[in-house]
Amino acid sequence: MTSRVTGAAGDHRSRPALRRPLHERDLPRTRILVAAASPIASAQIGRQLARIPWVDLVGKARTVPETLALLSSTRPQIAVVDASLAGSHEFEKVRRALLSVACRWIAVTQRHAAPNGAAPLRDARNLPVLTHGLSVGDAAVALKAVIDAPIDAPPISSQVPPVQPPAPIATAGDRFLLIGASTGGVDALMDILSAFPEDCPPTAIVQHTGRDRADSLVQLLGKACRARVVAPRDGMELQRGTVCIAAGGDQHLRICARNSLRCHLHQGPPVSGHLPSVDVLFRSALSWADQAVAVLLTGMGRDGAAGLAALRQGGARTIAQDETTSLVYGMPRAAWEMGAVEQQLPLSRIAQEALRATRRDAIR
Repeated sequence: MTSRVTGAAGDHRSRPALRRPLHERDLPRTRILVAAASPIASAQIGRQLARIPWVDLVGKARTVPETLALLSSTRPQIAVVDASLAGSHEFEKVRRALLSVACRWIAVTQRHAAPNGAAPLRDARNLPVLTHGLSVGDAAVALKAVIDAPIDAPPISSQVPPVQPPAPIATAGDRFLLIGASTGGVDALMDILSAFPEDCPPTAIVQHTGRDRADSLVQLLGKACRARVVAPRDGMELQRGTVCIAAGGDQHLRICARNSLRCHLHQGPPVSGHLPSVDVLFRSALSWADQAVAVLLTGMGRDGAAGLAALRQGGARTIAQDETTSLVYGMPRAAWEMGAVEQQLPLSRIAQEALRATRRDAIR
């Protein structure tokens, strides 16, 4: 008589099949399209999304027509839309296209993630917003919240402001210009400003100098430039035909804007080792980055490199002086190695290219 041993390794009927634990990689894939005007912002968003296991990045668009075309061809489930597009008058066209392909959307802004314990940033629909510095886990949670929301979630309250870019600055339709320089910068600025027309774009400059040289520098550069060259005053409107130079002193120069571009002098410790600091000037313009052209000239150290990178990420045009013509290729090198520089040029070409870039019709 043959006996059967229950539970033996060879008897698969005697024990339940083992279940493999569910992992995030086993979740259904979510097709995502990125719509961001800035190539750096688009690349950063793409890298962040690529780290979420269940995300399939199906395309990147930089303009409204590209967004509409990719929505039709790739049929994503979520569109990640940057603030400049979400706040534009053309977004209604995009919103209708999103509805037509049953695609939800989430806004992304250059604002930093909320500190630990603080409520995350939300848009007018009370849905999460992707922010700079958001962890991969928090980004995944935000995307899942959007997936669970209605396809076209309406704003729930007029008290919840939509995520949108600041109002344009009145600068006669053109961009404003920011310049940072250090060692060797006085000669470089002489070369650049001598090529400026009398009605040059609004221009703000930080030049590292000793405190006792600020007034003489303004006078020196004023003689070389056909535009008006002045030291900054707190609250001063920065208009066309005006070049404002902060050098030495004990205050940082910042740019503020409401209906017009204004200078703001800020007390504070040195930043990037300097007071005033190029990084402070550059970062103060982040809310209006798409209206800025930023130039980083010869100098020792790294001041201005991080600020230039942030501006380029926000849509600014960025230029740095090349190694051959820099007296000290420190600041421009740091910016170049960070990917902050759109154009690296010899000094002799910088004035021409910077002025060209300030024109609204300038082609990248």
